[in-house]
Amino acid sequence: MSEKLTYEELVQRIQGLEQAEVQHKRAIDTLRENENRYQSLIQKIQAAVVVHGADTKIISSNYKAQELLGLSEDQMLGKTAFDPGWKFIRSDKKEMTVDEYPVNQVLAKKQPLRGFSCGLRHHEKSGLLWMLVSADPVLDENGKIHQIIVTFVDITESKQAQDIIHEQATTLSNILEKAADGICVCHNIPEEPYIRFTHWNPRMTEITGYTINEINKLGWYQTVYPDPEIRQQAIEKMTRMRKGDDLHSEEWVITTKYGEKKHLSISTSTVKNEDGKVHALAVMKDVSERQKAEEALRESHRKYQNIIEKSEDIIWTSDLNIKTTYVSPSIEKKLGFSPKERMAQGLEEQMPPSSYTAIIERFAQELERENDENVDPNRIIRMEVEYYHKNGSILWFENIASGLRDENGTLTGIHGISRDITDKKLVERALQESEEKYKLLAENSADVIYKLNLENEQCTYASPAVEAMFGYTVKESLSLKAQDMLTGESYVEQRDKLIESIEGGYRNPVALELEVIRKDGSTLPVEINANFLFDEHGNPVEILGVARDITERKQAENKLLAEKNKLEDALAEIKKLSGLLPICASCKNIRDDKGYWNQIETYIKEHSEAEFTHSICPQCAKKLYPDLDFHKR
Repeated sequence: MSEKLTYEELVQRIQGLEQAEVQHKRAIDTLRENENRYQSLIQKIQAAVVVHGADTKIISSNYKAQELLGLSEDQMLGKTAFDPGWKFIRSDKKEMTVDEYPVNQVLAKKQPLRGFSCGLRHHEKSGLLWMLVSADPVLDENGKIHQIIVTFVDITESKQAQDIIHEQATTLSNILEKAADGICVCHNIPEEPYIRFTHWNPRMTEITGYTINEINKLGWYQTVYPDPEIRQQAIEKMTRMRKGDDLHSEEWVITTKYGEKKHLSISTSTVKNEDGKVHALAVMKDVSERQKAEEALRESHRKYQNIIEKSEDIIWTSDLNIKTTYVSPSIEKKLGFSPKERMAQGLEEQMPPSSYTAIIERFAQELERENDENVDPNRIIRMEVEYYHKNGSILWFENIASGLRDENGTLTGIHGISRDITDKKLVERALQESEEKYKLLAENSADVIYKLNLENEQCTYASPAVEAMFGYTVKESLSLKAQDMLTGESYVEQRDKLIESIEGGYRNPVALELEVIRKDGSTLPVEINANFLFDEHGNPVEILGVARDITERKQAENKLLAEKNKLEDALAEIKKLSGLLPICASCKNIRDDKGYWNQIETYIKEHSEAEFTHSICPQCAKKLYPDLDFHKR
């Protein structure tokens, strides 16, 4: 049953509806005004804002978000947090999983996300955007997530700066930790003058043997400077450092944890804080090995200086104008000039013109060779030249020179040694005269004088007599081997005799009688007398021999031998009738060596050249013919 209203009641209700409509319009206007104000505020704030629905789709974004992401509003609307175009990056620059994305973390935990740092790379925009993200869930009346509001600010520049700072810090840390030198930082403590270290790299522990805790507990001065005097000097140095003085490669000797003495080169720089505290950065280099090397170098220098000063040879240097820049004291002993006098002389004053010209020409040649990139820069030049003695005499010297070069290998001067060879020159001259004399004898000797190389068995010298004796020219004889010039029997005999002499230590000269095959094919008996020639190591290398024709001697020997054989045969026959003969005492028959008895006439006839005639001796005649008077007849 419908309600019946009075006119007044109807008017009131209509007025109430009109008022409610007005209020609703006002509320809508207020809401629209608030929404516009909110949207305006969202658009104007410097933080990027992106609103996601419960399904993670983007339902709105402000201008800052669009600017940072490089996307328009239309491009962003509807994209989800699972869109493959988003690539979120961790702080360690590794790619996140989808579950780690900010929106997905809020959905999973239903908790706000604050101060989350990450990078974002989108396939439609180059480069990497680093953001500081906050995300808040918006719940409906049932407590379910209705929206997620994500705000973020661009921290790309600060991230890059942070990375640079981190990289620099890492690099600095690596430098400090891996430095070849000890690096430490210390500051003064109330108990002056002692110090405490705030940094102590591993090399400091290697050098001193102490860790930073040990050195701070025991004290720097008390440990490494056990000598009170040295310790006090170090304390005084630190006092001056507090006033701003620095150390520049000062060398100190410290005692390590293990009692070893080490030489350190210490450099420091000081930094003074506003509060007046002084901090010192110290760099310590272990120069113990350098000290040893320098001492060895000094010792070597003293040794070589001593050798130079006491050397019999003259040691010198000159510039590229061949001006003497150094000469050893031995110059005075050898040539009479003091080192000062020698260095004041020009080269032309030091030697005769012939030697001066030879040196100038050779030096010019060597300078020209410097332009050849294949030339040995360490080559050694040897020259024999003459020098004036202060007393006016002239002496021979052998110069052994090499180049002095700078670090680039450029020739800057000459270093040389001059050795007195005057006596050697005199001996050589005497030997040359002797050789000429013996050569004259060899060239005119009827005997063949030769030198035979033991290795290839060829002559290296043959005197002219070889042509008259063997028919070969000198040139032909030098191309033949011993085996070509000796009969087979003689070659073997010579070889065996040489081997026997070598094995016997070359005590005696070799003497042989051999047969030589002459150029015409005939053979010639020769007598060989040979001696060994040796190299600088004492090894035999050649034979010096003399071959003499002994044809006439051999003929005489053969004649004498024939006569000797005849005499020996005759003597042998005579000797057949000598000695004891078995003869019969009755019949006088003789028993031969076969046991047969022979008449004495037969035996003698067979064993000698005697012939028999028969007669009767007076005694036998009286006995056989007593009636005859042999005296009358």
